[in-house]
Amino acid sequence: MLSLISVPSLFVASSITQALLGVSCWLLLRQRHGSDRLRPWAFAAVASGGWMLLLGLRGIVPDWAGFPLANALAFAGMLLTHLALRREAGESSPPALLAALWLLLSTAYLLIDVLAGVTPRFLFAASVLAAGFAINARLAWRAAAVLPSRSGQWLAALLGAWAAVAASRVVWALWDPPSANVAALTPANLATWVMCYALGLFGNVAYLGMVLDRVRSSEARAQAAEYAERARRESAEQHAGQLTEALTQLDALAREREQLLGVLAHEIRQPLHRATGALLSAGAALRGPRADVQAIAERLDAAETVLGELRSVLDNTLAAAQILTRREQVTLQDVDLDLLIELVMGDLAPDQRQRVVVERLTRLRTLEVEPGLVRLALRNLLRNAFVHGGDGQSLVQLRIEESHSPYGMALSVCDHGHGLSASHWAHLDDPATHHKPFPSQRGQGLGLSVVRQIMSVHGGQLVLRPVQPSGLEATMLFPWPDTRTSPRQRLA
Repeated sequence: MLSLISVPSLFVASSITQALLGVSCWLLLRQRHGSDRLRPWAFAAVASGGWMLLLGLRGIVPDWAGFPLANALAFAGMLLTHLALRREAGESSPPALLAALWLLLSTAYLLIDVLAGVTPRFLFAASVLAAGFAINARLAWRAAAVLPSRSGQWLAALLGAWAAVAASRVVWALWDPPSANVAALTPANLATWVMCYALGLFGNVAYLGMVLDRVRSSEARAQAAEYAERARRESAEQHAGQLTEALTQLDALAREREQLLGVLAHEIRQPLHRATGALLSAGAALRGPRADVQAIAERLDAAETVLGELRSVLDNTLAAAQILTRREQVTLQDVDLDLLIELVMGDLAPDQRQRVVVERLTRLRTLEVEPGLVRLALRNLLRNAFVHGGDGQSLVQLRIEESHSPYGMALSVCDHGHGLSASHWAHLDDPATHHKPFPSQRGQGLGLSVVRQIMSVHGGQLVLRPVQPSGLEATMLFPWPDTRTSPRQRLA
């Protein structure tokens, strides 16, 4: 069977495989890989293919081409492979230095061939190839580690095997001097052909795989950089949106502050004028020839009443400012309803307390609220009922009951005065006014607006309903908090 095998034809087949696959790598990778790395590899494949071809045509081509030119091509292929692998590993290697080394090796081979004969010439060529392929195997391993690439590791293993075969041929030649007949079917020639064929086929495929691994790694890094850039861009856009929102909020706060100052000036001006007039009148009465004690007392009572109204305006203004500038949620606590009602009643004048009728329609004793704000809101509703509740003598009803639609607690203040005008009802029914912290029309006052804001921070609502035949019912609806306690657990 072995006698039918032609060693020269095997080398010719290996040369064709090596050259074609080298050119194929060039055609496949030239658009995706740097030419400074790909060109040396393609030229190395062509040079190695020429070396194998001349070995296979030994006896047909002239003697100077059979071994000297063939080995010159082998040295060129080895050095070009070295240049390509160094560039793949990210290392620099001057081409001029490699060209000088090739010229030196080729010249030395010719001199040894002329002066020493076959055996020294063979030992020199095999030693140079063994050392060169060993160095290239180490370079391929470093290049594979840079990526990393399993194909590069296979290429390193293949080059290392070639170096081992070349070294074994050197050892074998020392024991059994070789002949110049490469057509002889010897184990050394077959081993050389096997490695040439493996280098031509699997070496180029392994290099192709290593380059594709590098391309995929570069694409993955580019994609990661693109994702990172997109994330940075989205983050910048988000920060810009947050900054725009913050600026919008600052503008809104500035407008609300100006509106608060305007309302405060308007609300305080009239009570101050009235208090000043009452005090001046009392002072004039005191300085008169006949001091009328009754008139002086009436004027002082009027001044005290006006000052109480002024204090109420200041309380409402400070509460509105506190709600406006609040950055955290209100702190709710269980408040005894009876104690809360007593505190509110203590804020009223004696004649006003006598007009309030408290009606309790629930057995619940506590309510989870912010007591200071709710006290102010309930006092505002009661004073509003006193101002608009008729002739100043009619009763005002304060009703405490449970609400079932929605579920919660309802605190209602009902008077029997003239109620609100049609224009005021139209203004209150406008949804746009529900989001304004202060009244947009002067003359409405801060009272109801502050109550509405207090209910908003409690998650509740203020409901105004007309009373037939006349009057107004203002109800503060507090929803049950989402806690572990049920309303029935608050019973006495």
